[in-house]
Amino acid sequence: MPATAKRRSLLRGLVPALLLTLPWPGRGDELAEIKALVERQSEQIRQLQDQVLKLEDEAAPAGGGSAASGGTALSRTVVEAVDQRIVDFENHPSSKLLISGYGAAGYTDNEDSDGSFGMLFVPIFHYKLSERLHLTGEVEFDLRGDESEVEVEYAQIDFLVNDYLTLTAGKFLVPFNTFSERYHPAWINELPSLPPIYGTHGGGGGIIPVLSDLGIQARGGIRLPIMIHEDASRLNYALYVTNGPRMEPESESDERFEHLAEFLEDEGAIASADDLLEALEIGHGGGTEIEFGETFTDNNSNKAIGGRLGLLPFPALEVGGSFMRGSFDDRGDLDFRLAGFDAAYRIGPLDLKGEYLRLDFDLASGGSDRTDGFYAQGGLRLRELVERVDSLRDTPLDRTELVLRYGEVDNGLDYRETTAGLVYWLLPSVPLKLAHTFRSGDRRDDELLLQLAFGF
Repeated sequence: MPATAKRRSLLRGLVPALLLTLPWPGRGDELAEIKALVERQSEQIRQLQDQVLKLEDEAAPAGGGSAASGGTALSRTVVEAVDQRIVDFENHPSSKLLISGYGAAGYTDNEDSDGSFGMLFVPIFHYKLSERLHLTGEVEFDLRGDESEVEVEYAQIDFLVNDYLTLTAGKFLVPFNTFSERYHPAWINELPSLPPIYGTHGGGGGIIPVLSDLGIQARGGIRLPIMIHEDASRLNYALYVTNGPRMEPESESDERFEHLAEFLEDEGAIASADDLLEALEIGHGGGTEIEFGETFTDNNSNKAIGGRLGLLPFPALEVGGSFMRGSFDDRGDLDFRLAGFDAAYRIGPLDLKGEYLRLDFDLASGGSDRTDGFYAQGGLRLRELVERVDSLRDTPLDRTELVLRYGEVDNGLDYRETTAGLVYWLLPSVPLKLAHTFRSGDRRDDELLLQLAFGF
């Protein structure tokens, strides 16, 4: 067979070879995606075939004869060029943009309010600028109350310095404890509600919201020189500087009074708006709250600093400690201190996790105020149990998980919460969740929740 025919036969054979090496799952949607990928790769190969023919035609002698010595060298050059193009395509795909994300549709029935449906859609955009520079952004579309809200949850650029250090700039999920950064997406959180110590931006509840802020961050991980376990022990870390929180007025009337005091100061009617507001305990710790993550600019010259240190003595267990502190009032005189502890452990079908956090902040009148709380959660996946019983395999129990969470918050009120949930995994990233929350103490509005979440 001539060399040219052999090369053409080799290139044509790449298509079935690709088909044989690709995985072929049973689900129709994934099969369609794989077929589309194969078609795109086949088009790439056809383009390479055309380039090979063009190069051979250009190198052929004018009289149509063959160049025995030059043809062999040219063939090697062409084959090397084709091989390099295939390698480049594999290492650097034509598209550097990846869109992932999650969403949820749910129903909430609370004793103190009418039952209502709601939805959430959160696309996440990933763009690869280079091997070391990555852009990531998350936009949240939320039907909350009577309005449709759009928020930029985070938008950051990451620079991978080496295997042990990554630098981040922009708005990012703050690595305080682990829930905000790792577990809050609807398809990862096993329950359709947040732990009692956490709340939503602008939605109230909890001690702090799911934290995100503008700033810079350095993070990474290392293997410990002393092995506690045969699978190696590791340490991960994160340090960050952000704009930090601000003081939230107790009511809209307080905020209007602050504007009025500033106007009177500008007109010369009073000497100092701050002195008047402090005397009246408005906006300076007199019944106010700290507002996290609601502004894009800093309200004072002080920056919040924080970090987290996590220890994995062996892969199934992680314990971590977090801190964050800074000033939150406009003058930078009042400080807040946020401390936390988290732990997670997985043994067989049982998944355990929990967190504690404490918030202290100064009062303008002197002294400080404090609020703290915790939650503990356990999940039991039945798959690993039913696999031991042949008659229960490939039944609904094989996709079922039982979840129980208990939490308390001490913010001047006696608040305790227990949530029991049932999760059915339609797909590995599509959980259907049913849960009931029982509340005791000063708040007794029990809640029934149903949610279908998805990750993509």
